[in-house]
Amino acid sequence: MSHTFSAPAPLELASLPVELLFKVLLSLRADGLARASRVCRAWQGLVVTAARERLLALRGPAAAGTTPHGPSLLCSLSAAEDLTRRIGRRADGNGKQPWRGQNWRDEWVKIRREELVLQGNELEDIVVETIETTLPRFRQEVEWLVQSGWEGCDAKAYTLLVYMGRGALGAALRVGSRRYAASTHALTGLLLSRAGQGELAPHCFCNLSGRWGLSEEDPAWGALSAAGAAPGASFIATTVSGGLVANDHTFADGRGLRIPIFCAHGVEYQLQDAAVVAFVSPPPSREGWHALVQTTPTGFSLPPLARVTLVSVSEAGEWAANGHRVCQRCYTVSVSYA
Repeated sequence: MSHTFSAPAPLELASLPVELLFKVLLSLRADGLARASRVCRAWQGLVVTAARERLLALRGPAAAGTTPHGPSLLCSLSAAEDLTRRIGRRADGNGKQPWRGQNWRDEWVKIRREELVLQGNELEDIVVETIETTLPRFRQEVEWLVQSGWEGCDAKAYTLLVYMGRGALGAALRVGSRRYAASTHALTGLLLSRAGQGELAPHCFCNLSGRWGLSEEDPAWGALSAAGAAPGASFIATTVSGGLVANDHTFADGRGLRIPIFCAHGVEYQLQDAAVVAFVSPPPSREGWHALVQTTPTGFSLPPLARVTLVSVSEAGEWAANGHRVCQRCYTVSVSYA
């Protein structure tokens, strides 16, 4: 007597119990979830819930929120996955990193030491101030952020990391090092949590080279002045970057941008003989936030891994700021982040 056996019918995802299907969706990255959302209408709600849970796990509640007028959930998830892929996961709700149990305060000494070395100091001559002894120097900056709605602890973290460590954080991010992962996640989350709040930023300006120039702190910005660069060219910035509004301090005349430098008698605006980068801040879209975040009375910032796109190039004398025709080349850029 002969027997014939037929192969079992292949298991189709559509036939899976909802609970099991949801677990499958939770294992997918943003691009996989995007494809899953197009399978059938019944899956779309599950995809949204899975994406929201994944984003919450990667960013935490403060920076994982989405709004109807901001970037889509999957766009934000893709950006969060990119940062995590580069430097590992963020700290958990207790401020601890699952893989090494640190938060940004634990990284402070190493950040400052590397920052000072990047600024040309000899390692053996470096003495790192504690967080507590450094904070009083930035009392006004912290107070302004608090008055603008930031939590006190967030204002302190942002101010110290940006003013005293963004070069070191960018250097680590560029090579995919986890050595400052807690600080990088914290800084990124703080700026993302403020994106879309208040009015759109006005045009902002920063020097491309020279003191505190964009390309001095992040080589990626050198793409703007590279041979063959044309409108439409884009790159990913790895440090917190941004610019200042045009006023009587930053553009006192047409010679170029002046930037604030802290000195013994206060703040002095020093002229930078360098090309200028102008940031435009259009409304958000489902592809990302496109406006800078206000972080000082006259300054606006971008989180790490923002995409920068060259919009136009104006030669010296072809553009104006604060009523002056400026004798420096100007690169106008747009940005996108999520």
